[in-house]
Amino acid sequence: MLKVIDMETGNNSICDPETAKTWNWDDPTFMRFVNGVHIHSWEKLEEILRYHAEKGAAELVIYEGPRFMMLAGG
Repeated sequence: MLKVIDMETGNNSICDPETAKTWNWDDPTFMRFVNGVHIHSWEKLEEILRYHAEKGAAELVIYEGPRFMMLAGG
C-alpha cells in the first residue's frame, strides 16, 4: 500500500503499486520523495517497494508536489 501526500494541497490518498506504475514519470516539473530520496522512475519506486516488503513494512509514504515546492522544502 502506498500513502501519497500531496505537498501542495496537504491531501493524503492511498493507492496500489499498479496505479503508481501509470503515473507520468517523465514530467520534470513534478517530484516524488520517499524517506528523503528522489524517486524519478517506476523502476526506482519498485526497488524501494521490494526493499520495504522484505523488511515487513506494510505502508510506504510518498511525498509529491511541484518541483519548486519540493526543492524549497515545502
